[in-house]
Amino acid sequence: MSDLPERHQSMRLVLEQSWERLTPREQEVLAALAVFHGGFTFAAAAAVVGATLQDLQGLVDTSMIRVDVTGRFSQHPLIAQLSRQYLSENLVAQRTLEEKHAAFFLKQSNTGFYEQLDGQRQMEWQDWFHSEYPNLAAALDSATARADYLSAMYLARNLHREWNNRGLAAVKLPTILSLLPYVKEEPAAHAWGLITAEAFAMYSGTQPVGDALAAARAAGDEYNIMCALYVREFAVQQRGDAEHAALMDELYAAVVKTGRPAPLATMLRRRASVVLAKGDGAAAQNDLESGLFLAKQMGATFNRADLHLLMGQVHTLRGQLDAAEQCFHAALHMFTTLGYRPHASTCFNALALLQLLQVSPGYRSSALQVALDYCDRADETFSSEGRLAVRDNVNARGFVLSALNRLPEAQECFERDVQAARNSGNRQGEHMARLGLGHLALRRRDWSAAQTIFAAIVAEADAADGHRPACWLALHGLADTHLRLGHQHRAQTHWDEAQRLGQRLGAVLPYFLTLPARRSQRQQLEAAKTHI
Repeated sequence: MSDLPERHQSMRLVLEQSWERLTPREQEVLAALAVFHGGFTFAAAAAVVGATLQDLQGLVDTSMIRVDVTGRFSQHPLIAQLSRQYLSENLVAQRTLEEKHAAFFLKQSNTGFYEQLDGQRQMEWQDWFHSEYPNLAAALDSATARADYLSAMYLARNLHREWNNRGLAAVKLPTILSLLPYVKEEPAAHAWGLITAEAFAMYSGTQPVGDALAAARAAGDEYNIMCALYVREFAVQQRGDAEHAALMDELYAAVVKTGRPAPLATMLRRRASVVLAKGDGAAAQNDLESGLFLAKQMGATFNRADLHLLMGQVHTLRGQLDAAEQCFHAALHMFTTLGYRPHASTCFNALALLQLLQVSPGYRSSALQVALDYCDRADETFSSEGRLAVRDNVNARGFVLSALNRLPEAQECFERDVQAARNSGNRQGEHMARLGLGHLALRRRDWSAAQTIFAAIVAEADAADGHRPACWLALHGLADTHLRLGHQHRAQTHWDEAQRLGQRLGAVLPYFLTLPARRSQRQQLEAAKTHI
C-alpha cells in the first residue's frame, strides 16, 4: 500500500474499514466479483459467482458496488483492487471463478456470434460485445493462461468483429496465430482460427497464413465453409483469378443450404458487386433490390446497411444522385448504430464523392467544402488505409483535393491510396486512385504519363474480366488524352468504347467529366465539316 499516492492510501484505509463491517457472505461475494472487468450484469454475477439479487442490493446499499440505470453493476477501481487482493489469497477459488467466468462469456459470445451471422438481434449483440469487451478480453487471457486453448480460440473468433471495429486487426492477428498450433487436432476450431487470421490479414494488408478454405472444407461445418468462402471470394475477385466463378457457385450452394435469409441477402450483395464489376448495372440493381427485400424483414442489420451502401454506388454510377444520397445516409445510420466503424467511414467517403459529382457552375466552392468535411469525418471514424479492406470502398480525399487545385497534396494522397489498396487486395480502390493520378497527369499536361496510366487500367480490367466502372472512366481519360494530343481518330475510338460500356453499366458521366467528351464531339464535327 506504501506505493500508492497519499490520498489513495487514506481512501484505502477507509475501504478496508468498510470491508471489515461487511458480513462474511458480503465479503465472499465482493471478493468473487473481482473476477469481472468493466462491470457485470446480474445474470453474469448469478452464473459466475452465485450471487443473489439480495447479495448485490446489500453491496449497493453499503456503496461497495454501484448500479446504473440499465441495471449494470460496477466497482470503484480502488474497491476492485481491494477485492482482487482478497480473492488472490485463495488461489483455488480464484482459478475456479476464472474458469466459470471464461465459460460464461464463451457461451454468451458463441450465441452472439451465430445470431449475428444469421442477422438476428445484431444491434443488441453489437452493444453487448462492446459493453462486455473488457470481460471477453479477460476471459481470453485467463483461458490462454490456463492452456485452455480451445476456449481461447473460440473467444478470439467471437471477438473478431469487435476487434476490427476498434481498428485492432493488425494488433490481434498475432494472438490468433499463436493459438493455431494448439488446436490442430480440433478441425472446426482450427478452421475458425484460420478464417479469422485470413480476414485479419486482409484487413491489415498482410499475407494470410495457411489455407482457411481447405481447413473449413475438411471440418465439414456449414458455417465454417460459408465464412471461409466469404473471405476468400473477395480476395479472389479483386485479383481477377479464374477460380472466382467456381467459388461463387460454391458460396451460393453453401448459402442456400443454410436456408436463412441473412446469408442469402449477403450473397446477393456480393453477386451484385461482381456483376457490376463485370459491367452489368441492371443485373446488379436487381440483385440489390432482392437482397434489400430480404434484409428489410430483419430490421437494422449489417446486411441491410451493406446493401444500401452498394445500391447508393449503383445509383451514383447511373446519375441518380438524390437516390444515392438517401442510400448512403441510410447505410451510414445503420453502420453507426451497429458500431461498424470501417463501413461508416466508407459511407462518409461515398458522400464526399457524391458531393464532388454534384459540382457545377455556381455551387463549386460550397460543394467542395462539404465534400472535404465528409473526408475529415471519414478519417475521424476510421483510418483511410484500414477502410480499404471494406468491399467497394474508394477513398475520396485525393479527388476532392484535386478539385480544390491542391495538386501536390492530391498526388501524395493518391499514391498512398494505391499502396494501401494493393496491401488490402482492393483492386477497385487501387484503380480509382490510379485514375486520380491519371487526371493529375492531364492537369500537368504530361500526356505520356496519363496515357500510360489509363491504358494500364483498361488492359487490367480486360484481363481480369472485371472492374468495368474503373475501365469506363479510364476510357474517357484516354479519349481526353488523345484529344489533347490532337489524335482525333483515337479519341473517338476510345469515346465509342466508353459509350458502349457505359450503356451496359447504365452509367452517366458527372458534369466535370462531360466537358472533354462534348469537346471531342464538337471537334469531330468541325473536322468532318472541314473534310467535306
